[in-house]
Amino acid sequence: MYCTICGAPLPDDALVCTHCGSPTRNFGRAQRAPSPGDTPQSTAAEDSSDCDQGVALLLCATLGLFGIHRFYAGKPITGTVWMLCGMAWAFVMLLSPGTLLGGRLALGLLYFAIPPLMWLSDMIRLAAGLFWDGEGRRLTAVTR
Repeated sequence: MYCTICGAPLPDDALVCTHCGSPTRNFGRAQRAPSPGDTPQSTAAEDSSDCDQGVALLLCATLGLFGIHRFYAGKPITGTVWMLCGMAWAFVMLLSPGTLLGGRLALGLLYFAIPPLMWLSDMIRLAAGLFWDGEGRRLTAVTR
């Protein structure tokens, strides 16, 4: 194998060029070598979140339009966005349903549909076990 930047000859398993320091095609494929204590169970446990899937599903079912389940899962930025959208949605829907955002019916109906669809999407993903926490780990049922 040769470096694609400087052309220096390299061993086939090199991650970076020893001459210029640029990454090789193997760089993205590098994996951590398994240690003697690694088992499929310990690796799976490391990939699962500390957050309980059932608690997150319950929070999403009850206060999901306000993003409380996202705060629980360690996603404060999207939780804040959801909370602001949910509060605006609730205000317009509950306190002034006749205005439809100043008479703009199409825009109003689109806005009224977005937060419930986002909520439904998270409900389905949580129920199916396809929801990840803020650190990229999958939420699973916590066994104690």
